[in-house]
Amino acid sequence: PGHYEPFGDPTPYIEEQTERIKNRKEQCFQIIVSKEPSFFELLNTLYENRVSPMAFSMMVGYLQLLEVEERIKLKHHNDQVFIKAR
Repeated sequence: PGHYEPFGDPTPYIEEQTERIKNRKEQCFQIIVSKEPSFFELLNTLYENRVSPMAFSMMVGYLQLLEVEERIKLKHHNDQVFIKAR
């Protein structure tokens, strides 16, 4: 996989990662439904005390998935991005 020792069948690992992404995306959506947070409020809620470039990238990915699924709408106001459930 590019790190550590090679391993056999990647299917279980891919399924585990896909499920983790699906769960985090849903967690992200539930926060959006309850608060309509700004981007940074959502980031700090999902990654409390763990905000990093990787966390930032993952959250952008969750928002992209939710936007493609037409479950959220991004709204710009006063130089901030707010997320609203559809």
